[in-house]
Amino acid sequence: MNTLNATTYPEYETPSCSGDTSMCVSNRILQANGSVAVPALQPRDVLVTLDEYSRIIDSTNRAAETHSSILMLPAGLSERDRFLMQELIIANGILKQPVDMSLKQRATGDLTLMDVVRMTDLALRRIIDMAKEISSFRELSQDDQIALLKGSSSELLILRGVMVFDPTKHVWNHHVIQGSSGVEIKLDVLKGSKESQHYEDHKRFLTTFSEKWRRNENVMLLLNAITLFSPDRSNLKNTEIIRAKQLEYYQLLRTYLNFLCSPMEAHRAYDMLLGKLVDLRQLNQGLLRIYYGLNIKEVDPLLLELFDLAQHRQ
Repeated sequence: MNTLNATTYPEYETPSCSGDTSMCVSNRILQANGSVAVPALQPRDVLVTLDEYSRIIDSTNRAAETHSSILMLPAGLSERDRFLMQELIIANGILKQPVDMSLKQRATGDLTLMDVVRMTDLALRRIIDMAKEISSFRELSQDDQIALLKGSSSELLILRGVMVFDPTKHVWNHHVIQGSSGVEIKLDVLKGSKESQHYEDHKRFLTTFSEKWRRNENVMLLLNAITLFSPDRSNLKNTEIIRAKQLEYYQLLRTYLNFLCSPMEAHRAYDMLLGKLVDLRQLNQGLLRIYYGLNIKEVDPLLLELFDLAQHRQ
């Protein structure tokens, strides 16, 4: 396990610990960004103020958008389901914040694979922050939190890509801090890796994902939660607790679809979406092979730890 330099990377600094050194280092994953905080909401607090949203959401307009998404949840949801859905919507505000890119990068429009890897580092930090704002995740032991993040982070990256993919131009669209034009990341950037088959597999996964559900943010957030709380990740200690938490999101997905569709259509959509999660597991293996092939000297320490890149280079 790679040892991080807390002087060079102060955000990874962690209290000294005894015992398993590798676990001490891995604990830093949970400290990738300690500046974000969401109010601890109880199920009864189904409506929160814009001031509370502003703790994690970058603009008043985006906070208002989040508030509106919560108001539009089906009225028939149970108190618990509404709370779970609201948590996901608010935490998603972290992932929707614009990307900070240099003007030079945006002007060229030609991002290399390593440029995208560096952007991935920011996305992973936000995924970690997002997970830490979900109460069911915070209730877990630190060891299990780390195991879930290490097991799911690359799959969550792919799902996030589904949400921002433009199937007409074959690009991922991202908002940027400077200006309003945004940035397009071409799917073709994956051709820059040695995993040539992954490009075709990734393209197929994106282009065959139902447009109706890909554009439904709440459905995609539930798929994210189901993926995060996968009880079959390596090194988990409390698998039954995690399985129960995942089941709650499975049931909420089924319930939510039934509010949107006829029973038959909801059943078909549910089966199709779960089939996509099965495909996601296989697709993720190709993405990991791309990371394993990177020069670890050019990779941020967070990626080294999340994907155990140093071990795979041995």
